[in-house]
Amino acid sequence: SIPIFRVAILITPLAALPLDGLLRATGQTRYLFRIFFWRLLITVPAVLLGLKTFGMVGAIGGHAIAESAIRVAMLDRARRELDASWREVLPWRQLSVIALASAVACAPAAVITRLAAEGPRPFLALCAAGAMYLATYLLVIAMMPGEGSPLARLRRVLLGHTAPAAA
Repeated sequence: SIPIFRVAILITPLAALPLDGLLRATGQTRYLFRIFFWRLLITVPAVLLGLKTFGMVGAIGGHAIAESAIRVAMLDRARRELDASWREVLPWRQLSVIALASAVACAPAAVITRLAAEGPRPFLALCAAGAMYLATYLLVIAMMPGEGSPLARLRRVLLGHTAPAAA
């Protein structure tokens, strides 16, 4: 089940975008009906093909590919509805900082997890891996170049706080 989860988690970044609500709010319900119809038509064969070719991991992979394609199409429609360019539609720079910090934080957590997997009681080591991930993630964000102190950068990335404007 872990390989299936690893593939399924890849959908999370696109699934987190509130595209359905945005398109409903802009009156694009007919578009939503059509895109959901296409999602059904694309997902069923992708899942069946993935299942036949690669088993359960292939099935979730087929779903992930189909869902991602539809979400990108919905993002493009939302971008056009908002008259925004691809650079403007999402905060790409902030997302890249978060992605980099997440990727770097995976390394020490993965090492601890691999070592713990061989032990008889891995729970405490897995808790330590989670704590190490958090510490590394925060450290990477704090050390990124940018305006303000490391604490100010942490607040800005994690909480969306900005420094108060000088009067």
